[in-house]
Amino acid sequence: MTDKHDGTTGRKAAGERRRQRPPLAPARVTVWSSDNQQVREVSLSGEVFAVPVNQHLIYEAVKQHRAGARRGTHMTKSRGLTAS
Repeated sequence: MTDKHDGTTGRKAAGERRRQRPPLAPARVTVWSSDNQQVREVSLSGEVFAVPVNQHLIYEAVKQHRAGARRGTHMTKSRGLTAS
């Protein structure tokens, strides 16, 4: 098996970087009302919703959300606040 390289950087050529995935089947999801009654079924695109879960991306999103909820009241001493 031989890899196609572009010759200058040692990396694979642009067309060879990603593997082609087979088309993913759309997912069927039931929509429920607030009265717990089935309203309809929706077909979700497989290209958007049937992808593998990226755990690190979820971690980063939760970390960012939690950081945004902090007050941010920390302070650093300036020159005038230090003892002379």
